[in-house]
Amino acid sequence: MVSEESIQKLIANLKKQSNIDFEQDVQLIVVDVVSTRETEYIQKLKEYVNVTYLACPDGFTAACYEKGYPYCKAEYVAIIQSDCLYEKEDTLFRLNSVFL
Repeated sequence: MVSEESIQKLIANLKKQSNIDFEQDVQLIVVDVVSTRETEYIQKLKEYVNVTYLACPDGFTAACYEKGYPYCKAEYVAIIQSDCLYEKEDTLFRLNSVFL
């Protein structure tokens, strides 16, 4: 099951990213490789953030990414594990500038 604590840390980390309006610019696609049901925490997140929950039990990481990709609506997609964090606050801004 996706850890509520790891999701909270990831969201806090994403909110620190410079030049990004989290509520406006970020779409979270949670692909859970353990559970097949959405947690209460994910349901609460949907109240203020664009969240799509997908169950991918017994899936390999690449297969789960492949399952989530069709739900992406953004021009750019950044894939990050729930237990990984961006080291610098301008990571996504610098990444975006590469493509412009």
